[in-house]
Amino acid sequence: MLGSITKANRKTGQLSISTGRQPAERFADVKTLFLDIDGGLVPFFVDQQAGSGAGLLRVWLQDYKTPEAAQQLTGYKVYIAEEDMPAAPPNHIYHHQLTDYNVVDKTAGELGQITDLIESTEQALLQVDHNGDEILIPFVEDFIVKIDKRKKILYLNLPEGLIDLNK
Repeated sequence: MLGSITKANRKTGQLSISTGRQPAERFADVKTLFLDIDGGLVPFFVDQQAGSGAGLLRVWLQDYKTPEAAQQLTGYKVYIAEEDMPAAPPNHIYHHQLTDYNVVDKTAGELGQITDLIESTEQALLQVDHNGDEILIPFVEDFIVKIDKRKKILYLNLPEGLIDLNK
């Protein structure tokens, strides 16, 4: 997921897409956005981009350039094609790529496999299958020790007692 459409300019029809912590300029060349509408991804074509800043991508979409038309799109989640994603730095990974990674904690050892990433406006959570039980782990950069992309293992150093909160 790239982000979500947070607002439409009521004068120009320009859409603002919140990209969270991802620098918006990394997506300056994307020509097609996919909006999650009624559970399906619907393609929309970028007509023009302007003034993208930290965590905010600003675009006009073909056929949705009027303020009234653009306003209809606010609130939708926005995705881009996998091939349009810029390469992640060596010790980083895109959230959507974490599914099926195994999680290993420095103290507790192997915790299980990531089954989902729950993204909210406040905190992303890793949903992990831990011996048949579901545990939720905050996906916080400070907890990450190493990401082994080849072996699909996420090494963490979790605070003492965090796993026990799930019981």
